[in-house]
Amino acid sequence: MIRLSHSLAPLACGLALLGSACDGSTPAAQAAQEVQEASTAPPRPPKLDDAAYAELVQKAKVALEDEGGDIVAAEADLRRVAQDAEDLHLRANASLLLGAIAEARKDHRAAISWYTQARNWLPEEPSTHAVLALALAAEGRYGEAQEVQKALVELTPDDLQAWLLWGEMRFKGGDEEGAKEVYAGYEMRRKGLLDGLTLKKDGKYVSGVEERVGCVENLSAASDNGTALALLYALDSDPAAEVQLAIVALMGTQRLSGYVPALEAYAKKAEGDEAKQLVQWALDEIARDGVETKPGGPPWDPAADGEAAPTGEAAPTGEAAPTGEAAPTGEAAPTGEPAPASTGDPPAGE
Repeated sequence: MIRLSHSLAPLACGLALLGSACDGSTPAAQAAQEVQEASTAPPRPPKLDDAAYAELVQKAKVALEDEGGDIVAAEADLRRVAQDAEDLHLRANASLLLGAIAEARKDHRAAISWYTQARNWLPEEPSTHAVLALALAAEGRYGEAQEVQKALVELTPDDLQAWLLWGEMRFKGGDEEGAKEVYAGYEMRRKGLLDGLTLKKDGKYVSGVEERVGCVENLSAASDNGTALALLYALDSDPAAEVQLAIVALMGTQRLSGYVPALEAYAKKAEGDEAKQLVQWALDEIARDGVETKPGGPPWDPAADGEAAPTGEAAPTGEAAPTGEAAPTGEAAPTGEPAPASTGDPPAGE
């Protein structure tokens, strides 16, 4: 223990909180007591390598997913990883799990602390921003939440759900004009994704198969009538099996009742077990908890260059708007309320 010299003792006494005396209750005496208590505490676990810490994180995940799992032990292991691992990804993952544990206990302040730590370690990882923004909003801290959500949107500009949540946070924080701006940005992104999915030039799709699949996946939050009609058109006309399966999976997630006829028609021509299982899953999801909204209304402006294509006909020719940008012409299709999320999962492989 470091001992104060006689010459420093008066200074230590002077630094004591007002009302305390130099009679054994000084900071020096308190420090001595803490050192003595620490000497009787259990020894700190030895430092491990990152491979071992990764195993601790995986072990904790299993415990958290198991109803009979040892949450106390899992939490202790995660704290150890968050403090001692060299790999920042391991530290951040442990912090995210610790935040989830805190949220399950309704301890939003602790959750915010853990999520903030994870975000600071991995500022380029979207998931760290997403959970932090939601935790801040749960505490009613909408000003802070919308700033974090804004960063998430900047990282993932095609995530329509992120746009919707950002607008909601701004609105609940009293910034109605800001919320309107965000919803306008959402609409631009939605139209850009529809263009990326359907537009052709000289008879060829402007976007490749992988890009079109990405457009479908990013449209999950858009269950308005215009988007639904565009998905019906693309399912009937896009020749790529990967795009077709992505659309079927999205239809099962959105669960709009207006999708049923198209899905039943697709089931008759679906090839392979994967496609047949997926379309049956989508139909089952709609039957389980369908949303009674019939698709209708054009996904693009018929008065724009090129007519709105009937189902089965070629999409209008022209340059595609860059993904996330507004379509070249036309008003936004009517927007509707997002459908509740599906509780089921697509068959394995999707």
